[in-house]
Amino acid sequence: MHLDLRYLRLELFSRLKRPFSARARKNRMRTFTRLMRITEGMSVLDLGGLPMIWESVASPLDITILNLDLPGTPERAADSHHKIRYVEGDACKVMGFADYQFDTVFSNSVIEHVGPAGRQADFAREVRRLGRSYWVQTPSKWFPIEAHCGMPFWWFYPAELRR
Repeated sequence: MHLDLRYLRLELFSRLKRPFSARARKNRMRTFTRLMRITEGMSVLDLGGLPMIWESVASPLDITILNLDLPGTPERAADSHHKIRYVEGDACKVMGFADYQFDTVFSNSVIEHVGPAGRQADFAREVRRLGRSYWVQTPSKWFPIEAHCGMPFWWFYPAELRR
């Protein structure tokens, strides 16, 4: 019973967090579209992303989504007003694309997952190499809500509790 209650609490928290996350994602994409001057038909390389984040961008785009593992079938089958292509690869060493091939390279909370500083530097070099412009967003330790788990002031909890 104790185990079931723990998962029930996580599910409840996840459900409560969902509308706030969706609103934040929509606002982020609105800011991205405005600041990056995104217009219809632009080519975008999304490193480590999923198609759902693009649905709030009204202008139809030519989007390539690169992941280590391709997104699952339900995500890939979703209808979209964008032209979306999926490729498998390592964002720290992207193969098959020319320098500056994309109008913009987009990355949402990925760089902190690629590994130590050397791999992060490789990731950053690939971002700069592949796009004429780029947007790399990463969670801030100082933002009050941790982006992955949704917990307030997560980084200030004792390490034992975060584990």
